[in-house]
Amino acid sequence: MGGIRLWMSAALIEFVFRDGVPANRDEAAIRMGASPVFVGSGRTRDGRNKGTVRMRKSAPSRARCACYLIGRLAMQRLDWAKAMYKDARRRKQSAATAFRRIARCVLRIQTSMARTGTLYDNDRYVASLKAHGVPWAAAL
Repeated sequence: MGGIRLWMSAALIEFVFRDGVPANRDEAAIRMGASPVFVGSGRTRDGRNKGTVRMRKSAPSRARCACYLIGRLAMQRLDWAKAMYKDARRRKQSAATAFRRIARCVLRIQTSMARTGTLYDNDRYVASLKAHGVPWAAAL
């Protein structure tokens, strides 16, 4: 994938692929700190969640930093990531949360690439987003 350079590749190998390809598609995002953690339980009377979603702090700081940069670089280079970033900002999410959200998708893609041995195809991924009815991908 474009934008993944030596430092981030080293971080991916160190934190994600050190023990082989993760079996679970979200395991890479958990190891890198991209998967959010919900703190709290229950709902208010009007149906809102009582808790909050926070960044996963159990991941090493170097992994979280690499995760942020992967999301930011993807946003700068990939059209679907730009659309996802705009959607996140429209929904009042912080830039850091939007970058982690993008990084989680990138990590899923990279885990799939490592598992199947295929190369990244941007057009195929965008077509998949549209086929699954992702609202922010409709304009791509």
